[in-house]
Amino acid sequence: MRLLRTLATTVTALALSVVTVPADAGTRSSPDGAPDGAGVPAAYDLIRVRWDYTDEALVVTSRLASVRRKGVALTSRAAHAGEGYEVEVRSWWRDGRRIDRLWIAYNTVSQTRVDCPGLRSRWRVQRDVIRVVVPHACLFESYPLDGLRVSTGRLGSSGEVDVVASPQRLTSG
Repeated sequence: MRLLRTLATTVTALALSVVTVPADAGTRSSPDGAPDGAGVPAAYDLIRVRWDYTDEALVVTSRLASVRRKGVALTSRAAHAGEGYEVEVRSWWRDGRRIDRLWIAYNTVSQTRVDCPGLRSRWRVQRDVIRVVVPHACLFESYPLDGLRVSTGRLGSSGEVDVVASPQRLTSG
């Protein structure tokens, strides 16, 4: 009987000490799968991307080999899990001004540009980081997201130079 009580106490203590993280927690981080020096120019070379889905916004932080404003466009995509909507945000510089735009597509048929108050990006050249903030109001509030993907490309071109994606679902908060 004493052994059974000790075993039950030990199992209970172990169960209480284990902290579980939901499969769709609010933060994801993915490294670039391509090896360094794989022929990607440094201004387009994504090193790591982090997605933080807070109670207020989706924050996408991209580290590049070398952030350069001229001729580079950063694109972030996220899909609403099971809803058929995809949100695409692009950020680039033109004539010394940063431009941030958001498009929404339903079932990937066609994209519609949507005004998004509070959409912003910050290009930190000294730290080789580009951060994009998309408010919940532009993401249909706090729907779970999947299809997380960030790519770089040449401004004015539809092609992608480097891509980082996360296969995991993400929920806010």
